Amino acid sequence: MTPLSAPRWLFVCFTILAMLVLLSSFQEIDFQRIAGYLVIILGFMVLLGFYLYRYAPQIYESNTDLFVLELVSIFVMALAKIFKELGLSGYFIPLGMVSILMTILVDIDLAILMTVLLDILVAVIYHDDMNLFVVHLLGGLVGVFSASSVKQRSDLIRSGLFISLANALGLISFIALLQQARLEVVAYNALWGILNGFFCGVLSIGFLPYFEHMFGISSNIKLLELSDFNQPLLKRLMMEAPGTYHHSLLVGNLAQTAAGAIGANPLLARVGAYYHDIGKLAKPEYYIENQDDLNKHDDLSPSMSSLIVLSHVKEGVDLAAQCKLSQDIIDIIEQHHGTSLVYFFYQKALEEEAVAAKEQYRYPGPKPQSREAAIIMLADAVEAASRNLADPSYAHIQELVMRIINNKFIDGQMEECDLSLKDIHTISEQFCHVLSGMFHNRVDYPDDNKSHK
Repeated sequence: MTPLSAPRWLFVCFTILAMLVLLSSFQEIDFQRIAGYLVIILGFMVLLGFYLYRYAPQIYESNTDLFVLELVSIFVMALAKIFKELGLSGYFIPLGMVSILMTILVDIDLAILMTVLLDILVAVIYHDDMNLFVVHLLGGLVGVFSASSVKQRSDLIRSGLFISLANALGLISFIALLQQARLEVVAYNALWGILNGFFCGVLSIGFLPYFEHMFGISSNIKLLELSDFNQPLLKRLMMEAPGTYHHSLLVGNLAQTAAGAIGANPLLARVGAYYHDIGKLAKPEYYIENQDDLNKHDDLSPSMSSLIVLSHVKEGVDLAAQCKLSQDIIDIIEQHHGTSLVYFFYQKALEEEAVAAKEQYRYPGPKPQSREAAIIMLADAVEAASRNLADPSYAHIQELVMRIINNKFIDGQMEECDLSLKDIHTISEQFCHVLSGMFHNRVDYPDDNKSHK
């Protein structure tokens, strides 16, 4: 676990200072009140930091996730302070936007925690308004759960409508709970609560593309857009390297099924598989799946052939960066071979030269850092090898899958990703299931011409 770097400590200090300014009064300086606010804010930051350190280390170690979290939080607190100073209703503060964006961009559990913490701070700004706290908490939690199933940008409007409904119901319920509440006051606040939901939906739609672009975050919405076969890179792959394109689709099917079975992100696995070999667009004719009868490697030395094959990883990373793919996809492209050996050309070099430097025939890495990248590495190797099966029976498929996975494991390619032995066993079972479906036997239909003789 890496400690907070200096820039992150500076940002934490800036966050504390910004929160103090937002919570304190613009008209007067009350040191006793500021001290109380400081204790509250530090307590919340310690609680949040402990939660991330203990239960979400991947977020704690991510500068991007922390920056998004703090930026959205300060934005909402600033709006709350401005609304308070302008005399606007606190029920119009778009706290649900935090719930939606945190759920989509970072993590649903963290979204719930941030909704509660920011809700408390907003209630403090509005002089400990308990009604405001309850209504925002209800709307924020509804925003979290509705955003967890978002698949396209228009669904964010649906989330906003759910928040509007939750806010209205929460406010109307105070008529029954607080009999002294005046109907016109409740109706006035209910109107602001309903507008709040629309405001949250609109702001979420507006901010989401900027967060995705600036921080290279792969939300499910962005991944679904990248999976569209009309994307320029996928169209190029289909036209210029049809064999690689077909291979990538099959790897995507394998990876998606396996990722879903072990609780990884199946959508990221599928989309990452679609783009993992885009580097082959630089020299598609040098890869066996795109060749006809002529193999260009026949006229090259093993060392030169290996250089061409190894280069497709760097070419892919450069092309992905040029096309502004998200960092998760770029990482998969870079890691999908790890430091594996280009075994065919290494063996050919040994036959011709008797001595060959093994490191010259290995991919530069790094090894897979995520479960999705590791799954794509295994799916890539399994799909390519399955093409050579003369008898694709289930037993032979199972033997092939186990042999390839064991070789990757023995070679140390799984050392740096969060895959357990149970996960690897589940992945192998899913690969066998999908491959057996791909190679299933077909009915031998009779010849119509013979049947009519």
